[in-house]
Amino acid sequence: MAASDLVETSRHGEVMHLVMGSAPANALGLTLVEALEAALDAFEMSDARTLVVSSTISGFFAAGADLKYISTLDTSQFEHYRDALRSPLERIASCGRPSIAGSSWRWPARCAWRRRTRGWACLKSSLG
Repeated sequence: MAASDLVETSRHGEVMHLVMGSAPANALGLTLVEALEAALDAFEMSDARTLVVSSTISGFFAAGADLKYISTLDTSQFEHYRDALRSPLERIASCGRPSIAGSSWRWPARCAWRRRTRGWACLKSSLG
């Protein structure tokens, strides 16, 4: 699967929504991490005020590091992967805009949003 197929990006007013879809559990392999990086590039270049990250896989947000992939790496490859894996989290943490993450979140039917001074607030949600 191509990296661009792993993270769907959509815009809903001032909110950008990134949806990960790497079955069976969104293990954060290098391809998914690179897809997240590309989606975050789009977010950072946009004027969106809020970032929502979710998953198409019922019951899973992300399984964490891809252990099968890690088992194939030598030391220098692992160091590259480790740094790549941390990058999206560090970018989200330092972007200066609110971010929300949740599993199995479908936009907009499962959340009623209300504009607030510093972004958006989910007033009522149903996360399946």
